[in-house]
Amino acid sequence: MKKILLTLIIGILLAINLITITSCSSSKKIGLNNDFLYMEEVYAYAKKYYSESNWEKCIEWYDRLENDYPKNLYMDEVLFMKGYINKTYLSNNDEAEKYFNILMLDFPDSQFASSAEFELKHMNDPNFVPVFEK
Repeated sequence: MKKILLTLIIGILLAINLITITSCSSSKKIGLNNDFLYMEEVYAYAKKYYSESNWEKCIEWYDRLENDYPKNLYMDEVLFMKGYINKTYLSNNDEAEKYFNILMLDFPDSQFASSAEFELKHMNDPNFVPVFEK
């Protein structure tokens, strides 16, 4: 249920970002061959590959967002998503733990901090299934 909700929210954010990007009056085309991409374009590519379940490409675009825009507005989300993808889809708990810890240290008041803490708490329990209140 949590994965479905997270996927739905990410899909909605992707749609909003794509609408925003395509409605701008810039003549610059979005594309992989451009040397320079705006922060929102890089973010949109990360979301695109997430929605396509292409985890490696998604991580590559989150890495680009982190490297090209180290003070970007999405950094807490970038760290959470890199941790979440590594844990959930790539079975790389060491990388996931690294990103969750950076998130909690650098962004303790982030909306993603409590989720990162939750993921860390249940990192090594593959049989854990959360119980949601009714």
